Amino acid sequence: MTETQDFRITPAQSQALPRLVAEQLVKVIASSGSSELKLPTERELTEQFEVGRNVLREALTFLEGLGVVTVRKRERFGQTGRARAQLVAFSTRASVDELMTSDPIEVRRIVEPSTAALAAQRRTQEDVLELQHWIDSMQRCHENHGRVIDFDEAFHVSIARATHNHTLVELVTTLSDITHESREMSFEPVIAAESAIADHRRIFEAIRDQKPEEARQAMLDHVSFVEEMIHEASKTLEDQNV
Repeated sequence: MTETQDFRITPAQSQALPRLVAEQLVKVIASSGSSELKLPTERELTEQFEVGRNVLREALTFLEGLGVVTVRKRERFGQTGRARAQLVAFSTRASVDELMTSDPIEVRRIVEPSTAALAAQRRTQEDVLELQHWIDSMQRCHENHGRVIDFDEAFHVSIARATHNHTLVELVTTLSDITHESREMSFEPVIAAESAIADHRRIFEAIRDQKPEEARQAMLDHVSFVEEMIHEASKTLEDQNV
């Protein structure tokens, strides 16, 4: 049975918005008296949470990945049983912050090094030119104090395209959406952008030179660096909130 109700939601605070939105949605869905709860429209949710559409969509994408939110005919429904189970997971296994940063990083460590290695084996000259384009764009963006992260995500998806495996492209694209918040955090430390570009250049050169194991290791090193930057950014945020 599907339930609809008037959402009463506390506007999310300015920091860590997607995970706070996700946590509040899980609590509302879990409190439903039926098996599923029809969610308000994106516009209504953005107004009630007082957040932007990108923040809301990131939270919803995260919950869809957990099975807490499902989509049918362009409408979203909260699954009460999944939400209640997730509340237990939040309290006993991991915080929402861990689920939105540590867990995706773990998946990146599993998926992306192998993707880079396969790209090194299969890349075409057109793939090399596309990857070079994103490297150059990142460098120019950094020099002009722009948002390097926008080109970072495009670079990683282009690596997947260079494998010529359509499933991998879909997987890495979805992973980029899910890990958007953690990527944002990883670029907050001062040294992050310059170091990330250097990492990307090493990955690119290994793929260009068709050296699969070097590409694998370069990507693994990069994901480890991203994890370090996320932890540093999280610590800085905690210190600011003390």
